[in-house]
Amino acid sequence: MHTLLNALLFQLAWWICVLSVSNDFEIKALLLCSLLSALQLHLSQAKEKDLKLLAKVLPAGILIDTLIQQLGLMDFYGWTLSGMSPLWLWMIWIQFIMTINHSLRFINDLTWPWVALLGFVFGPLSYFSGAKLGAASSHFTWLQTTALGLIWATVLPLVVWINKHEDAKSLQHNVLEP
Repeated sequence: MHTLLNALLFQLAWWICVLSVSNDFEIKALLLCSLLSALQLHLSQAKEKDLKLLAKVLPAGILIDTLIQQLGLMDFYGWTLSGMSPLWLWMIWIQFIMTINHSLRFINDLTWPWVALLGFVFGPLSYFSGAKLGAASSHFTWLQTTALGLIWATVLPLVVWINKHEDAKSLQHNVLEP
């Protein structure tokens, strides 16, 4: 998939999901973003890799955002299932995961301290932006912001590690095949 198209589709989905919460069109947004996800997968040259990463990271992403809410770091708005993070956040996780092998593939080549730094800065920034647009709320004290940063300084390197580990398994499998 073309890097720019992947980045644009992710940004489009992020905005649709976040704005849907305060403008009462969450169901339509989820349907539209599902179509965008299908389009990204259809255009991907790494479908199997994307799907494997999605299967491994999406449940963790849902758990992470649920814990962020349960710990009181953020109060997410929108449709939810049994106190878990809202469905629009699940869709953002799907879209985010679909960037790891495409528009964000450069992070796979960075050393873990750089990946952690990117997570530390851009994780909280994304939550802050979503809150400013009405999809969530938080006081964003230095402690809350630091906690979100530390969570993402851990999460992003783990996502990259999982992705690289899958590459190593695929390579090993291909070498062992006759």
